Amino acid sequence: MADTTGQLVLAQNQYAFIQDATKGTVQVYAGPHALALSSNDKPVIYDNTKDKFIEASLQQAIQQNPLVSEGNYIVLENPAFDNTGALVNPKVGKSDTASLQVGRKINIPGPATFPLWPGQFAKVIGGHHLRSNQYLVIRVYNAEQATKNVAAAGISLKADSPLANGQLFVIKGTEVPFFIPPTGFEVMAENGNFVREALTLERLEYCILLAESGEKRFERGPKVVFPEATEQFMTKNNNRKFKAIELNDQMGLYIKVIAEYSENNVTYKPGDELFITGAQAKIYYPRAEHALISYKDPKGGFERERYYGIAIPKGEGRYVLVKDKGDVMTEKGPQIFLPDPRNEVIVRRVLDDKTVQLWYPGNTEALEYNENLRELLDDSGDNYVADSLVRSASVGLERSMNRQTKGSKALLGASAAPESFEGDKLARGTTFTPPPTLTLNTKYDGVPTISPYVGYAVQVVDKSGNRRVVVGPATILLEYDESLAVLELSTGKPKTTDNLLRAVYLRVDNNLVSDIVRVETKDLVNVDIKLSYRVNFLREHSDKWFSVENYVKYLCDHLRSILKGAVKQLGVKEFIENSTAVVRDTVLGEKVEGETRSHFFPENGMDVYDVEVLGTTIADARIADLLKNAQQQAVQNAINLASEEANLVTTRQRTEIQTEVAKLEHGLEITKLNLDAKVTEREAEITMERLQDDIEQTVARMTAKVEEQNALNTIAEATLTRRKADEGYTLELEQERADIFKTKFEAITPDLIAAMNTLGQTEFATKLATAVAPLALHEQTGLGTTLERVFKGTALEGILNNLQGKAASSR
Repeated sequence: MADTTGQLVLAQNQYAFIQDATKGTVQVYAGPHALALSSNDKPVIYDNTKDKFIEASLQQAIQQNPLVSEGNYIVLENPAFDNTGALVNPKVGKSDTASLQVGRKINIPGPATFPLWPGQFAKVIGGHHLRSNQYLVIRVYNAEQATKNVAAAGISLKADSPLANGQLFVIKGTEVPFFIPPTGFEVMAENGNFVREALTLERLEYCILLAESGEKRFERGPKVVFPEATEQFMTKNNNRKFKAIELNDQMGLYIKVIAEYSENNVTYKPGDELFITGAQAKIYYPRAEHALISYKDPKGGFERERYYGIAIPKGEGRYVLVKDKGDVMTEKGPQIFLPDPRNEVIVRRVLDDKTVQLWYPGNTEALEYNENLRELLDDSGDNYVADSLVRSASVGLERSMNRQTKGSKALLGASAAPESFEGDKLARGTTFTPPPTLTLNTKYDGVPTISPYVGYAVQVVDKSGNRRVVVGPATILLEYDESLAVLELSTGKPKTTDNLLRAVYLRVDNNLVSDIVRVETKDLVNVDIKLSYRVNFLREHSDKWFSVENYVKYLCDHLRSILKGAVKQLGVKEFIENSTAVVRDTVLGEKVEGETRSHFFPENGMDVYDVEVLGTTIADARIADLLKNAQQQAVQNAINLASEEANLVTTRQRTEIQTEVAKLEHGLEITKLNLDAKVTEREAEITMERLQDDIEQTVARMTAKVEEQNALNTIAEATLTRRKADEGYTLELEQERADIFKTKFEAITPDLIAAMNTLGQTEFATKLATAVAPLALHEQTGLGTTLERVFKGTALEGILNNLQGKAASSR
């Protein structure tokens, strides 16, 4: 036991429980207070979970007063009241134990703080702030106090009856942004949180709320959805909201009405079944009165919720079983066919091996496919095979649906709200499940298709006895009760019924039937005729084409009888020599100019328009040899005669040819001579023309040369005359210049000469040279020579001589 003696010191807002060991009573001391503890005083604390006092150390016994700030509240358990009903709390210092109302609790809003009585427990809770999409769930724990305080709290609980303990109510953030529960109410926590999140729905979203009564409430966006106190959100994969189901005209939902309701003035009762397509509702929201009927794939357990149309291409069809009538209809393309699952099932027709071989000769794939269908037919126990069962067994329904689901997600985009039906569902078997996907790979999915080629025909027969003939090219979609008429044709040569060929395709154009007919001639010789008949079936008699089941036997037997009668009238030699003509005339009739020949069979509209004789053979070898020898001799004689005739003709033709050749050669020689004479004459003419041209050219050249010489003489005479004139003019000019200089120098006085000596010989010489230089250049003589000639015999001659002497000495 811990030592509890000592000094108890309590600060402001502190309290402690002290138990008297001798009496067992527990006192409460509230601070500020100090107390010296005796050995009988024991500090204790109250454990509200065990509802007892536990001895503790002095430090452990000191506790803080519960403190609640403004906007929070205290939940006080086991409160104490005075006679007036006011709450009593311990005072500062020592307080005796009060009379507690054990088991009761009250809510005290802040701000407040006080010590607790021994046996009390207080829990501080923050006030509840609510946004517009948040809410609280409160519970009535004291109906009397709750009734008194609900009006003071300013809340409307919309209760239909007086409050009772345990009732739950919802406080919405759209109505009360801040809430502190009054006494009598407590806020219920969920996962440790008092404030709960409402559900915000966007457009095309919905949610489902499930009440404790089992009722469901469907809410659509956009809105904020608050559950009632007794409701909870239904979830799937942690999602509380879901996308509405988008539909188009090729999609639908199979719905069961589970509760009566009215819509658009129409009342729906429980048990009614609806098939809602995009034509009725482009966007579908589930509702409480609807339950979705889904089918499960027997292989993978996949639930089928949405129904999709089938793409039926042009020229194809699908069998649709109408369940309430037991009738099978044929839906033909092109279209997207959406069967109503309430009453329509797409089925497939099972053909036996013989029928497959007749309708699709040589198609092993079709044989295997129908064999698989027969196995499914045996397993199902029905008289038909549902299309969905075939898909589930052969093409992999689950893989196909997975691809479809991925495609839907890609189309809608990522979203926290998956597109699905989350209301009530009714799971059913797979017998009437419609096709899961749109597909164009429809080789064996739909109605058996018959496509006769050009020139072929089939007869379609139903179980009511109706018949129709279809001529190719055409595509036939067989109704569920329709089949093809079968022909059994003789084979072999000659045609017999030992090995009949079964067929449904009748060749109506350019049909070819071969046969070997044995006939007997008038002289009792058997002859085998190998024939080939060419047959057409006339369009105007198409209703009779299939009236004769074995038209080959009918044709051959009839014509064989006619041929036998005709050949019996002829001898063997006569017949052999004219077998082709006899056969053609017998079968087709005698040839008449401008008319066509044929042999018509009115029983089935068959018309033999040509017959070809491929060969005739005599059955008796001896007669054949005799006839052969006779024919060979006749042929030999004919050949010899023909050879001699050919020789005569050849000789005659050779003579005629040689005569003609001689005539041609004679004419050729004459033509050659005439041509040679004409060539010689022409050559002489050409030579004379050439000589004449040469003479004319020579004369022209000589004339031109004479004219050229005359022109040169004229030019020479003109040149000489001009030169004489130039030289005379030059002499006259020089004479004039000489006379001018002479006159000028004669005018020079001795005084001028003295002056020139004074001015200096150099300057004089320079000016004299400048003046005489043009004359020297004209005469093409030196300057000195010109000066000597000009001043010779004058007073300046001595000066020039003096100048020339100085010039020579200086050199």
